Amino acid sequence: MSASRLRLNSSKTQVLWLGSRHNINRLIVHDVPVLSSTVVVVGSASDLGVVTDSWLSMADHVASVCRSAYYHLRQIRATLQSLSRDTAKTLVQAFISSRLDHCNLVLYGITDNLLQQLQSVQNAATRLITRTGRLEHKSGAITCVIPWSRTRLGDRLFDVTGPRLWNKLPASLRLSDSLCQFRRQLKTFLFVKD
Repeated sequence: MSASRLRLNSSKTQVLWLGSRHNINRLIVHDVPVLSSTVVVVGSASDLGVVTDSWLSMADHVASVCRSAYYHLRQIRATLQSLSRDTAKTLVQAFISSRLDHCNLVLYGITDNLLQQLQSVQNAATRLITRTGRLEHKSGAITCVIPWSRTRLGDRLFDVTGPRLWNKLPASLRLSDSLCQFRRQLKTFLFVKD
């Protein structure tokens, strides 16, 4: 480095150990000497917007994406009164969806819990755009808000398919007085449909 007239900036350089939780906990090295500087060992590091932790669980990355997305949703919500629906969609696309889509390949194989956290961000963004709560009342029957998804995996999630199927049911079926009556009417509806 010195031959190329480069100098290590120890305040911007980090060392990240990768391995299993058991192996990482056994390490006792907290500082690594590099040339004439000492570099600190960290538990997670950010590179090009992706936060990588020592166990490669991507939990820190999901937390970072959710934190940033909810911050921007709160900022958009504060100005929602003066925005048109198309403008709100554009802002959500620019500030929330782009963050969810950025480097989403690194999220392959994450746990269902982490995937649900990302799905909750999409649900909140959908409710913001449609200006509804979790359930929207329309013509007496309960209509569920369908979360927005840009992936095939997201379209197959129960959070998306469940409300979509519910909304396809006739209003008379959705207005059933009891669970027993609903089951009977649903069974009849499904047999007549086929």
